[in-house]
Amino acid sequence: MQKDGIRDLSEMFALLQEVQGTGTNIFEILDIEDHEKRLTRFLAWLLDPDGSHNARSAFLDVFLNCFDIQVSTPDNVKYLEVLNSTEHGQVEIDLVIETDTQIIGVKVKTTHTESQTKFEKEAVVLREHAQERQEKAAEMLYLPHLGSEMKSAHYAEHIATWHQVIEALQECRGELEAGHDIALFDDFITNINKHVIRQQVSFSKESELYLKYRDYLEDFEIDINADSYQNDRKDIYNHLWQWFEKTYDTDRWGGQLDRSRKFSKNTRYIRLYKNDWHLTENSSGRPAFTLEIQGMEKRLRWYDDNEGDDAYRPPEPHFEMTVALNDNTESQKRREAYREYLADADREALRDGGFWDVRERLNEVNSEAPYNKYHMYSKIIHIDFADPNKVVTELKTGLRTFVALEESIDEFSKDWRNSH
Repeated sequence: MQKDGIRDLSEMFALLQEVQGTGTNIFEILDIEDHEKRLTRFLAWLLDPDGSHNARSAFLDVFLNCFDIQVSTPDNVKYLEVLNSTEHGQVEIDLVIETDTQIIGVKVKTTHTESQTKFEKEAVVLREHAQERQEKAAEMLYLPHLGSEMKSAHYAEHIATWHQVIEALQECRGELEAGHDIALFDDFITNINKHVIRQQVSFSKESELYLKYRDYLEDFEIDINADSYQNDRKDIYNHLWQWFEKTYDTDRWGGQLDRSRKFSKNTRYIRLYKNDWHLTENSSGRPAFTLEIQGMEKRLRWYDDNEGDDAYRPPEPHFEMTVALNDNTESQKRREAYREYLADADREALRDGGFWDVRERLNEVNSEAPYNKYHMYSKIIHIDFADPNKVVTELKTGLRTFVALEESIDEFSKDWRNSH
């Protein structure tokens, strides 16, 4: 049974049946899926031998075993302990575990990586604190966001991955007695696997159902939460950011890819630009030239009503990458000048990278709008729900293509300012 030639109602109901079999997760509901402090706070509760879970030191013992650390009976587990240092001032350590002979600090990361300088400073302060506490031994542990840091974080003597920690903690699930504690523990494990450990991007069945069939679901008065697709979009953006950070010198770039924290699920779009791409002297704010990665719901979900200067966009779920050059004049003087400025090799590179002139696209679809007032070139990336890595690959291709235009835009911006 079909409502149109592409979307199949039988597929929609099959997806719905799968989705209705999945439960909610408290960490997703509270929007703290990878919130470092909130997840560390839960971990602290789990490791605390005096915690309300009544599992005594079971979780703490297996946790420390992941780092090849054994301890005698711990006195306490402190969350976000602030230590004072004569040389370094106040330093905050995520977890501090104290026994009668040892003080153990734990650096917990669920988002970006920790700098060697910061980690070593915390280790120094912890040792100072241990000396003041009856000359106890001090150990600094590192639980990084990425498993790859097992090799690169050579400065951390004791290091374990989230995968190792989660496997170890699961061995003690049977120590929990209360039903709500078990439910919270299961949500924590699921959340870490889904939002912290996961390296490959994916689109959940909830996302596919919402983005492909939202209008149908409204017709049937079926309520599906948008959180799932927003989380999947967030993971794609973060994957892209981490790749960009490793591939390019981010210091010279402005916009949302110049950052130290992960994207949130409410991030709808990403912009990339250079601060000297203004076309008028003494300008402030966002420059005239930008690359925009558009992931708003209007693009990600099926949308039949693109018209006017949006008529070039397809109805199917997609990301759109655009080279934006602000020009809302009938003459399109700025854009015409840049088109003429582009070398043949640059034009060919844009086409090879999947970018097409929006003006030409609007003409092809017989739109009454001669141009889009925001976007000059556009790359449409259709969402393949079965293979979301294709989306990431095309986004990377688009970023490479845009970065390759850097010199061209540098020179054009400078020449335009000098001549106007």
